[in-house]
Amino acid sequence: MRHWSRSAPALLARLMLAALVGLALAGTARAGGRVALVIGIGAYQNAPALDGPVADARAMATALTRLGFDVMEGYDLRLDALRALVGAYAARLDGAGVGLLYYAGHGIAVAGENYLLPTDAVLRNEADLGFRAVSLAQVLRPMQRADRTSIAFLDAARPNPLAADLLRLGRIRPGAVATGLAAVAVEGTPRTLVGLSAEPGRTAPAAPPGRTGPYTAALVAQVGAPGLPLDAAVERAGAAVARATDGAQRPWFATSIPAAFSLDPAAPVAAAAPPAPAPAIRSAPAPAVPAIRPAPAAVPPPPPEPVAAAEPELKLSHKERVEAQLRLKAVGFDPGGASGAFGPGTHKAVGDWQGSRGLPRTGILDAAQRAALWEQSESGYRKLLAARAAAVKAKAAAAQKAGEAPPEGAAPREGGAAPEGGGFLDNLLKAVRR
Repeated sequence: MRHWSRSAPALLARLMLAALVGLALAGTARAGGRVALVIGIGAYQNAPALDGPVADARAMATALTRLGFDVMEGYDLRLDALRALVGAYAARLDGAGVGLLYYAGHGIAVAGENYLLPTDAVLRNEADLGFRAVSLAQVLRPMQRADRTSIAFLDAARPNPLAADLLRLGRIRPGAVATGLAAVAVEGTPRTLVGLSAEPGRTAPAAPPGRTGPYTAALVAQVGAPGLPLDAAVERAGAAVARATDGAQRPWFATSIPAAFSLDPAAPVAAAAPPAPAPAIRSAPAPAVPAIRPAPAAVPPPPPEPVAAAEPELKLSHKERVEAQLRLKAVGFDPGGASGAFGPGTHKAVGDWQGSRGLPRTGILDAAQRAALWEQSESGYRKLLAARAAAVKAKAAAAQKAGEAPPEGAAPREGGAAPEGGGFLDNLLKAVRR
């Protein structure tokens, strides 16, 4: 294992150490090997110190070493050392078949993006995030390749006083800061699993002093268990955390990794496969599964047909119904279209989403569930809208190039007026329904 810490006496010494270690690690990992980056940060200078992250990270590093990972470790890192370690890890990934990130410490979610906070983090405004924190996307980007399995576990869903300071000072856009961490979309990212210690938008209770946090303890106990696929191990860990906290903490994960993949060192190494067409996204604890994956269970019966008056109670407009269908798709529960009509496909998607959160599968959204769906899906929904808008724009450009009239819902050219019948979102929704 390789250790990085904040013990260097001066910035220059830390940077020189980072450069030397980076050069030492620049060689490629053994073909198909496993490389992990484990980070624990608790000695915050501008926020109350955290007791557990360093000990939790050490426990995870020990477990990953037993599973055959080449583990790079960093504890209580300042910003410069954290960035240097992330850079060295990216270089070390070259040639690896599996890359894994574990982070314990403070995190913050702003505008749907998650950031890892070093010991010297100071956030005076939203712009500071780009200079005083490390984005999760920056760490994941070099991990995610079609021929590599990428795994990330974030034990960082803690109440964050630095986020509270941003809100108190009023130096951030209203609604930009979320409680806990934001959901991480894996749709379109091959062979990726991302796990959070609590559901998106929620925080986890603090572990008792001197004890390993329940999320890390459950992962250490389950991940890499003999014969147990990774997604089943993470589900088991989530169920264990929910039991240990009496339901106060419910871990979440999203995955596009093939179901048979396992971190068990004795498991056969499967050849890289194309990503699943739709990632599985789960947040509620699942019942324990046996060590060997069982045959596929029978498809559960569809949710009951809704009572006629139940849905109108929400008073959803047609546009809001379309938005609800798109948001379900954004979190991995595809209703089979976005027409605004709530048919069997939408009710099944709602029921599956409810089941993923441990709710009764009624197939009908109530007001509280609607709010929860909107909060959980915000980041993925925005990305989905952007992708669809780009598709509409490309279609309009192709039609114009061919000398045809632009398709309905196409965005106007710069300086032009919006098409009659509504603004951009209305026209985008028309294009989605076609």
